[in-house]
Amino acid sequence: MDEQGSGTQPVLRSFIEAVGDRVTPTTVSKPTLTELRHALEDLVVTEDLAGTVIAGFQHARFWASERDRYEAMTADPRRRAVVFTADEDEVATSVSHVVVGADHPLAREWFVLALNEAFSAVLFGRELTRSGEAIDGQRLFLAAWTFDPLVVDDLLAVLSSALGAEVPGARSLLAAARGAHPPRHAAPGVSQRFTHAVAERLEDAMQQVQSLETELRELREISELSELRELRELRDQQAAADGDGGVVEDLAHMEADEDAPAPPSATGHSPGLAAEPTGVPDDPPAAVTPSTPGEEEVEEPAPHQGSGRRALVVDEDPAMRGFLEALLRRAGWQVAAATSVGEAADVLQSTRCDVLLLDLVLVRGRDGAGLDELERTQPGIRQRTAFMVDDRPIDGRVDDRPVLTKPVAWTDLEAVLGTLTTAL
Repeated sequence: MDEQGSGTQPVLRSFIEAVGDRVTPTTVSKPTLTELRHALEDLVVTEDLAGTVIAGFQHARFWASERDRYEAMTADPRRRAVVFTADEDEVATSVSHVVVGADHPLAREWFVLALNEAFSAVLFGRELTRSGEAIDGQRLFLAAWTFDPLVVDDLLAVLSSALGAEVPGARSLLAAARGAHPPRHAAPGVSQRFTHAVAERLEDAMQQVQSLETELRELREISELSELRELRELRDQQAAADGDGGVVEDLAHMEADEDAPAPPSATGHSPGLAAEPTGVPDDPPAAVTPSTPGEEEVEEPAPHQGSGRRALVVDEDPAMRGFLEALLRRAGWQVAAATSVGEAADVLQSTRCDVLLLDLVLVRGRDGAGLDELERTQPGIRQRTAFMVDDRPIDGRVDDRPVLTKPVAWTDLEAVLGTLTTAL
């Protein structure tokens, strides 16, 4: 996203600096970020909570696509919503709408913050890809989310400071929301229910994409058959007229290939087509876009494929952990999860691990030394480790270990699992 406006330091950067190492930002795609936001908003409603949701949508046109969701949320008088955008929205609603102006630094930020009687949470994101340089499903955001009440309180302070006195009434709205429901630790089970909801949303989105891409392949096959029939008709007409063999030769090639596998253009990767709301900035809908398997490949995990083997997933992203757990369990794997290499080491003290799936961001950050220690105390674990990365290296490996590119597709995961378990 382009840096515009007054040159004030971006709010997300101020937030990250304020919370230090209590929150580690991670890179996620726009579809994943949208599913995270919707899961957090819906959690307020499904848990039947009183409180306030505070959100930044950048432009009013993005907020307009979410207006119905927020109207439904605030239909209960116990719930309020405060929405920040750069420009005016002409439609009057029950939601408090604050216009910050196009030059305000908050107009370039995207966030949702929940304060209620059962939990406090924040999801904050800033786009890394420049507008127009990537299709919607490939847009990446630097994001941070947490249920830590101290971090939520820090964000409220950063937002209030960023608003200053330039936006009349905005700071008082934040203060009122905090006064009614001060940041608090989540009630038991809330964060787990959020994680499970996100995992289900991502899995549903992947299935929708696979279904649409199957329909697309079928339409291409129908189109090819129609073209073949037209060529046959033209061949018959030409044979009756003057015997011209040009079209006959083309037809012969097509008939020879008719029973062959579809070419890459017919079975390869295509952009995500499933619709999504656009609370995160930009125009067209998008869906999660995993690597699409060919017709001869397995598109979903086969039940019991893992044969009881054990996998350990290490990632700070609760959505990614839940999503990988769902895929692996469906394939018959037993799964444990951790948010750091240190937690992974504790898990491995009491259980074996056939495959370790590790987010590379952790290793390149504070957990690098921890991985060295883990490999020293767990002989052979290095040969059973795969990294999860945001940008796939050219040779497909990091530190001579296989990698999985986020968002992870089952066919990619299946191939890596096969590589790591060959010697077991």
